[in-house]
Amino acid sequence: MTSGTESCENIVDNNMNLGPSWKIWRHKRYVVAIMAFLGFMNIYTLRANLSIAIVDMTQLKNITLDNGTTILKKDFDWDSKLQGYVLSSFFYGYVFTQIAGGYLATKIGGTWVFSFGIASTAFFTLITPWVAKTNVYFFIVVRTIEGLCEGLTFPAVQEIWSQWAPPAEKSRLVSISISGGYFGAVVAMPACSLIASSLGWEYIFYIFALLDFDLNQVGFLAALPYLVMSLMVQAGGYSADFILQRKYLNTTQVRKLLIMTGFSAQAIFLLLAGYWVSPVGTSVCLVVAVGLGGLAVSGMGVVPIDIAPKFASVIYGIATTVATLPGIISPILTGYLVTDSTNIFQWRIVFYIASGIYLFGIIVCFMFISGVRQSWADKEEVIMKGNHNQYFVSTE
Repeated sequence: MTSGTESCENIVDNNMNLGPSWKIWRHKRYVVAIMAFLGFMNIYTLRANLSIAIVDMTQLKNITLDNGTTILKKDFDWDSKLQGYVLSSFFYGYVFTQIAGGYLATKIGGTWVFSFGIASTAFFTLITPWVAKTNVYFFIVVRTIEGLCEGLTFPAVQEIWSQWAPPAEKSRLVSISISGGYFGAVVAMPACSLIASSLGWEYIFYIFALLDFDLNQVGFLAALPYLVMSLMVQAGGYSADFILQRKYLNTTQVRKLLIMTGFSAQAIFLLLAGYWVSPVGTSVCLVVAVGLGGLAVSGMGVVPIDIAPKFASVIYGIATTVATLPGIISPILTGYLVTDSTNIFQWRIVFYIASGIYLFGIIVCFMFISGVRQSWADKEEVIMKGNHNQYFVSTE
């Protein structure tokens, strides 16, 4: 056993012949990061598929009757309010298992919790088409259960990185993992559009469980912000480690810089989206707003590990529980505020509210965010490192 104040970073870098850093298969922590990336990519495709499928499910289609008559009919005649409840139902469950996921991860290990969350979400996605055709309220219940299952995953990965991430690399490792979710949205949305238009909306759920724009344009345009966001999350993580290693700023300053920059960009460009009234202008504003929000994600995602590695999964669970509330409220609120989707004045109210929330977040970040390990978490803890059977006592 190695004792004292020797860091995880020293053991990983000095005591193991891992070869050049580009040989990621020899650096087990990067293999774990890629696996977490793919896991989040998977669950985000399962989450995002309904956002595209509902367009095809509720639009008018030409239906040919047995007598040869062609009529216009929707598969599901849901008004905007009911669609809001359907879309937000995932978060009804998601909000309740964040803390539980963090707690379970500390008891049985983050890997088991993460794996269960992915597998169970996939199962309920597989039965979604049948459920939707049976009863809309049954559909809402199943989507809620999906949220319950997926809510376990993010805190579980925090537990994994609290054990595996060297101090000098934790920003990039967490960012690589989290960015998989946004890349999943990039894959899901265009693919969902193509599947819906060629095979039907039901196959969106089957395929992903097993593995004024038209619908195809909706999918590709909706994916662009998440492509930028996925890249910005990783850029933020690598930038944070670069700045910290060269001691240009301290940890707290780096976290605040990333979070406040991301929130500021989102607040500004969401306001602009309400006034640059054109398909191109609005799309550009939303892409930039959501994309640059990735900087904030890369800052926030590491804070629990900064302040209390031992309790990172539970802290992250508490934080994301609160952060999930807008996912419940916003689709419903938008359904009430925007009764005419072509009315720009109604959409401006939505953008005002969103910008105000980000401005409030900037104030909270400036006043309270810290990257300093807290005294209540500053206890000696024995940590095991991977398959190398090496242990050390960390007092950092």
